[in-house]
Amino acid sequence: SAFPVDIDEIHTVAALKDAICAANPAIIACEAQGLQLFLAKRGGKWLSETRAAAAVALDNLGYPRGFEHMNPFSSLKNDACFGEKFQPMKGQIHVLIVVP
Repeated sequence: SAFPVDIDEIHTVAALKDAICAANPAIIACEAQGLQLFLAKRGGKWLSETRAAAAVALDNLGYPRGFEHMNPFSSLKNDACFGEKFQPMKGQIHVLIVVP
């Protein structure tokens, strides 16, 4: 299920993992470092909230197929993540989370 997480762009992907765990401890019941995060972007477009589950197939490791893994040491404003000009829009999914 989708839920919002507020975090400043100056932080890293590792800090985003911590924020995800803090934002929803009832669903994310593991240590933050165990989470695997993937950019919810396909063909240059963010997934929509209404179509996210149908659009995601898993590989043999249980990771979302065709989505880019987010390096825990990367800054969120790095182009490999969200970039300097990122503007979230309502109804978009930005991160896919794999819980161990």
